Amino acid sequence: MSIKKKMMNLSIAAGIIILLSISSQFMSDNASDASNKTQKTRYLSYILADEFRQTSMDLTRLCRTYVSTGEQRYWDAYWDIVNWRNGKIPRPEYVNKDLYRNQLKKQIDIMKELGFSTLEFKLLKEASANSDGLIATEDQAMKTIKQGRVVDGPLKPNPNETPQQFALRIVFDERYHGEVSKIMKPVNLFFEAIEDRTEQEVMNSASRSSFWLNSAFFLQLIITLLFAGFVWNIRLILKQLGGEPDEAVGIAKEIANGNLILDSSTIAEKRAGLIGDIYVMKDQLYQIITEVRRASANINVSSQEIASGNHDLSSRTNQQSSSLEETATAMEEINSIVQNNAVDAKNANEITQKAEQSVVDSRTELLDTVTNSIATNKELLQNLQSTNSSVVTAMEEIMESSKKIEGIITLMNDIA
Repeated sequence: MSIKKKMMNLSIAAGIIILLSISSQFMSDNASDASNKTQKTRYLSYILADEFRQTSMDLTRLCRTYVSTGEQRYWDAYWDIVNWRNGKIPRPEYVNKDLYRNQLKKQIDIMKELGFSTLEFKLLKEASANSDGLIATEDQAMKTIKQGRVVDGPLKPNPNETPQQFALRIVFDERYHGEVSKIMKPVNLFFEAIEDRTEQEVMNSASRSSFWLNSAFFLQLIITLLFAGFVWNIRLILKQLGGEPDEAVGIAKEIANGNLILDSSTIAEKRAGLIGDIYVMKDQLYQIITEVRRASANINVSSQEIASGNHDLSSRTNQQSSSLEETATAMEEINSIVQNNAVDAKNANEITQKAEQSVVDSRTELLDTVTNSIATNKELLQNLQSTNSSVVTAMEEIMESSKKIEGIITLMNDIA
């Protein structure tokens, strides 16, 4: 696999892992926020439940104190608690700031916002019902003290019992303590239900947060390994290059610009990879170019010598051309002479043929004459025969010479 493909695969893998890591981190943050929110909800649920329990205890304490002392401030404090719990007046300054401090809000509505379960609301409703019954008793006792007479309510006075005695009895007797205990029982169960629910929610949120946090950590570990792969590939590339890429590019540009005079006496031996090979190539190119220049100089000298020889050859060729022209002229003259000789030879041949015919005719005539006069002139015949043989021999020699002349003429024509 090529380095380019490896780097591309690593880049794609790194991109995917980084996206997954970011997503995991985002999910982890959301889970952490949810866990924090759950923790906060659990905390506020405890605060609100404790607020309900504490205000119930405060109502009992304020009622008893008012019945015992008759002071208006305890009356006012009592009904302030009842009213802000029911959302009729702003909630007090001392409540938790996240529980609608100084705002109109029913306590039961805050519980709904915090996600109280059905079981918790059932227990709370039971406690509220018990609390309402207790408030009716407390209201009767407090109004009896305030008005100085026994007012109508859930309880009746004993015979000969003063209003104050009646009021004190109904808020301190065993029945009242039993009602308080009845309120506290569902409140305690309410606390346990909140504990179980919020603990499970916190555990679930913590589990989700832990899962995504571990996933993000695992993905970041993979990113670290991919980064190590990048570093390893970069080191491999640098090892193959023998140095920085900019250095290799700079050397290549110098060579491309024709600068082969680089100090590489020890670099090529110390460096492996592309840069070392480039220096070796540069040295070889320098040697080749040096040899080419030397050979070019030798070729230049040889070319000059060849040019000089060509000049001499041209001069000689011109001279030979002139000689050939003269020879051609002479050959034309010879040809003309030979043709004339051929004509003369032909004429001589014709003359010879005519002479031969004449001789033959003469010989015939002579033979006839000799035949007629052989007896009388034998000596003349012998002389005539001798003369005839000489003439024939001469004619044959002329014929042979004519044939030779014709051969010479043919040869000259072929040469021409």
